[in-house]
Amino acid sequence: MPITISSTTEYVAEWIYDPNELVDFSKFMGITLLYIGYPTEGDETESSTDYVIPSMVGLFPNLTHLRIRNRLTVGITDLPATVVDVQLLRTSITDVSPIFRFGINLLTFSVIRNVTPISMNLPLPSKLLRFWMENTVVTDVVILPNTIGSVSCQGCIIPRLYGLENASNDLYFNLNGCITPYDQQRIYQKPFGYQNIKDIVEYITVVNAVDNYLELGSIPRRIRISTEEDLYNPIIIAMKLASNYPRRMAEFVAVTEIKSEFLPPLDQDYLDPHEMWDVDEDDDDNYYYGNDFEY
Repeated sequence: MPITISSTTEYVAEWIYDPNELVDFSKFMGITLLYIGYPTEGDETESSTDYVIPSMVGLFPNLTHLRIRNRLTVGITDLPATVVDVQLLRTSITDVSPIFRFGINLLTFSVIRNVTPISMNLPLPSKLLRFWMENTVVTDVVILPNTIGSVSCQGCIIPRLYGLENASNDLYFNLNGCITPYDQQRIYQKPFGYQNIKDIVEYITVVNAVDNYLELGSIPRRIRISTEEDLYNPIIIAMKLASNYPRRMAEFVAVTEIKSEFLPPLDQDYLDPHEMWDVDEDDDDNYYYGNDFEY
């Protein structure tokens, strides 16, 4: 059977997805934590099949936490609205927009060591609090909601980060060893180093604004008037008003105002709550999730 319930609790299960196997999902309606693991015993590269996880809305109506570790998983169809936490670990998923579209109550989203570049062509869900990425290439800008309280990325490639200017006042921000348009020296922050977060956000916001101006605020070639008819061309008439319309548009598109105060939080003497809680970094290949399912 491709779904195994944990020996310690009936609400946790592992699903070894096989599209050709019939499963009585009525037995698993109460599952709240689901792991989607290897399709074959041992190394999943033994199979050349690509897997798209089917609709889970009717299969797991009470699901709250989803963990996917499967290099053969290239896509996900949807999520139940009850899901608040999603982690992708070494998948081949190239587009997470279904997760953002259906995960309307998502609070935590993490992508760790994705095998392929990943697209985030939608804003992150509006209720999201924590965003974590590690060793992952992103092909689109990452648009954060104004609820975001923690952003942590290590060893990633990120085109841009938008939305920090509206983030929570106690924002935790760590962009370490990433390739971005931002100067690493300007955005580096030591552990628990919250004191410079406002400066970091202001710097990132300025870089984003300048990029927008560069994209919209110039005309690649000078408009030349070669015939008398050109004098009556509406575009030329508008441009003769000596106003660069793309630049005017950029004034509305490029965000320059920081709306959050970014107050430093109280001192913390315990484990940093922004660290991922279920990834064992001491073992590069094996991860334990606190139940029966070990990888």
